[in-house]
Amino acid sequence: MKEALLKKFSGDYKKYYQVKLFSENGFERKECRCGTHFWTLDEKRNTCPSHDDYGFIGKSPMKKMDYTHTWKTIEKFFVDNGHSSVPSYPVVCRWFPGLYFTIASIVAFQRYAGGRTMFELPNNPLIIPQSCLRFNDIPN
Repeated sequence: MKEALLKKFSGDYKKYYQVKLFSENGFERKECRCGTHFWTLDEKRNTCPSHDDYGFIGKSPMKKMDYTHTWKTIEKFFVDNGHSSVPSYPVVCRWFPGLYFTIASIVAFQRYAGGRTMFELPNNPLIIPQSCLRFNDIPN
């Protein structure tokens, strides 16, 4: 049913899809290599959003940053808003029995005493650039 409607609407796209806004602003309807139709203002664009890198119309509000600069920017925001920045813990988890690797940042604050797992937060609220190994995500 959906495919039949899609074929009908695409066959007469001016009736079903073209709106006044598109005409007034110079949008053009194109077909991607995958067969999907899309509207664009960019005459050089030939692929639908599914096959393009993420982008903006006009000038991007984002500046290019590497990992370290991105982390420092995020850290500064949180520190400026009352969080304490805590240095990362090692990825090899030597402080908690039964765990060999840090699997999430919360593990950095887990302690085991008297048969119970406890959490020791050095500060609250905090931000931590914790690297971790998510082996359980592989099969998921």
